[in-house]
Amino acid sequence: MDEKTRHQVILGAVVAANLLPFVESRLPLAREAGLSDTDIGEAIALGQSVRNVISGRIDSLLEEAFTFETVGAALPALPALVHSQEASS
Repeated sequence: MDEKTRHQVILGAVVAANLLPFVESRLPLAREAGLSDTDIGEAIALGQSVRNVISGRIDSLLEEAFTFETVGAALPALPALVHSQEASS
């Protein structure tokens, strides 16, 4: 695999995985490797498509596994959970 293709694949993968810090760091590297705006756009579009498919499948799985009543019952506990996570970090 040539260097430009390798950078295009990596950029698409980090977009698909929703890894913002890596997206931010990989964009300049992709440019340095000689990727054009079109090359970068293709990598981003493919990564977004993969992310959307995965997200949709996760949403479908969760909808099958949990009812609205189950999820709704947990919602009042969320602020306390978030606060306890923030306090421990």
